[in-house]
Amino acid sequence: MPTTPNLLLTHVEEGQQSREVTINEALDGLDVAMFRGAGPFDIGFFVPGVAPTTSLIWKWVFTRASTFLNEFAGSKGHLETAPSSPITLDIQRNSVSIGSLVFTTAVGVFSTAGGAATFAIGDTLELHTPANMQSAADLGFTFLGARA
Repeated sequence: MPTTPNLLLTHVEEGQQSREVTINEALDGLDVAMFRGAGPFDIGFFVPGVAPTTSLIWKWVFTRASTFLNEFAGSKGHLETAPSSPITLDIQRNSVSIGSLVFTTAVGVFSTAGGAATFAIGDTLELHTPANMQSAADLGFTFLGARA
């Protein structure tokens, strides 16, 4: 049976004692730290072809509380085939509109209604298409957020 080598912590705060921990214990501690508190939280997806009109085309159910800046700052949207005229996709939280993703070219522009958007565990983030997709195709985008 393999043994795990030990790693001696060399940095300690004044008044604390050092102790030996295994590498696995140290990595476990990093894993816990990465999944607690604030940190980046990106959500990305791709819808191939021309999406159906007037439809819910994508839904995310949150497993951790998250927040997105006003205007979904830092988020990116792209179409492989640009629309023949502007289209607006509706962004919803729990089936209520909170913003939009507008395409006049192949690059989308995000907007929000009322500032930053916060989501609790169990909330949904949805994307709904307009009545006419204007031949826009192959939609991809990534929401840039943070764990709350």
